[in-house]
Amino acid sequence: MNSPTLEARPGAPTLLSALGALGAAPFWLPVLAGLAWPRWQAVAVDALSVYAAVILSFLAGARMGMTIVQDRPSSLTLCLSMVPPILAWVLVLVPFNTPALRFVLLALALLGHAAWDSRARETPLWYPRLRWPLTLAATAGLLTGAVVLHG
Repeated sequence: MNSPTLEARPGAPTLLSALGALGAAPFWLPVLAGLAWPRWQAVAVDALSVYAAVILSFLAGARMGMTIVQDRPSSLTLCLSMVPPILAWVLVLVPFNTPALRFVLLALALLGHAAWDSRARETPLWYPRLRWPLTLAATAGLLTGAVVLHG
């Protein structure tokens, strides 16, 4: 069941917006570091890949948490919440010839998760308005990494 306090707010609580913005920064820091220190691009590739996987897992956990507190949690949603962390794990472990493909697939996974969350009935009304700008910032960082980081 949704919290009436959260439902009444037109936007996300200020603290969550600030934390979300801080959470978007690591999608850009490895890209900038890889450009500034080209010899460290392999580390930047790993840092960006792993962080994207961690965030995808975090978002799935958040979705599962919002579902669990419902009076009748959706079994389908609970089961589907296991897909993003497993997908992220596979995308980090599978050897790709180029990091660009990994970054694109992680960006698509984040976009897909945001679309899934936007249709959810168990999330607060402000949640999509918080998620989409953060997802777009993360996706832009991953896609920029796909262009400039070569590991």
